[in-house]
Amino acid sequence: LMRRLKDEKFDLGISEAFSFCGFGVFDKIGLQKHLSAFNTEIFEAFTEPYGISYNPSHVPGKDLFCILSRNLPFQQILKERIILSRSYLSCKEILANCPFIFVNTNILFEFPRELNSKIVFVSGISASQSNSLDEDFQRLMDASTGGVVLVSFGTIALSSQMPPDLKSAFVSAFQHFPEITFIWKYELDDEVASDLPNVIKRKWVPQSALLGHRNMRAFISHCGTNGLSESVNAGIPMVCVPLFFDQIRSAKKLEKQHTAFIIHKHNLTAQSLQWAIRTILYEKSYSISARRLSAMTKDVMIPLEEQINRHAKVAINMRKVEKLDPSGRRLNYFQFFLVDLTAIPLILIILLGANLCDL
Repeated sequence: LMRRLKDEKFDLGISEAFSFCGFGVFDKIGLQKHLSAFNTEIFEAFTEPYGISYNPSHVPGKDLFCILSRNLPFQQILKERIILSRSYLSCKEILANCPFIFVNTNILFEFPRELNSKIVFVSGISASQSNSLDEDFQRLMDASTGGVVLVSFGTIALSSQMPPDLKSAFVSAFQHFPEITFIWKYELDDEVASDLPNVIKRKWVPQSALLGHRNMRAFISHCGTNGLSESVNAGIPMVCVPLFFDQIRSAKKLEKQHTAFIIHKHNLTAQSLQWAIRTILYEKSYSISARRLSAMTKDVMIPLEEQINRHAKVAINMRKVEKLDPSGRRLNYFQFFLVDLTAIPLILIILLGANLCDL
């Protein structure tokens, strides 16, 4: 296999940065030019090889003012640095040699933070681009003039495998909105919600196309990367029940934009779900914010194919990656904290103070 790959004489390689196997293959076949990519946003623990250093005192995510609210993110960053550095050090130079990093998010709903010219935003690269509905879904959406709420937890967290009490919570909440049609991605044919005429269960749903329909009102989801991109693109507010990994942070990003209502998974009850649905549906500020964010992202968005091709061509033609490599990436401890610059005047002040004391 390695011989066949080498014979192809590739101009450029692209690999996920969470796993370094791809970069090992590039090295094995002698492919010197490569880019890295993140299917999610880029977390602080992974930015150091790209010349983006984070001080634990600056924690993007939300407005943190009190010492207690800043303590937990501070601990998290320190743990990431300690744990990940054990396996990360040997790969730093490999990642540093990437002139660009494709990141699957949009700068407008990212938390404001320090980045550099290596970061290229390609929001929606893994999301479906289809907006066409088959006859069944088209008829269903057109007939639901009271509005539709899509319920989907992706392909990993299956709704059919929810604990019985959580299924009952969803069914109970849906009962309070007879005017709304709920399309629920539910992977089994069973009796759950079978007595509710406003609940439509489907084993698969064309998520992007449904979100783009004029009668769609809200999206209940775990806030995965694709669902987030598709809902923002369609201007649909969300009820987020984040489960793990980047979903919690993604939900917080939408909450900050006032386009999502978050329910902690341990607080998911019929009452909390009912309250969240009612808030998203009938507090107009959420839908207004969602449409505004959608319009802004479309205004700044460069077509994905053009964005990727443009940077790939630059990477292929670039002779020296150092042109984009921040010099600050190689600073030692004394340089980073300006010890070398502050030491001399500090020593002079101390000596001057000592002389004055002697007088």
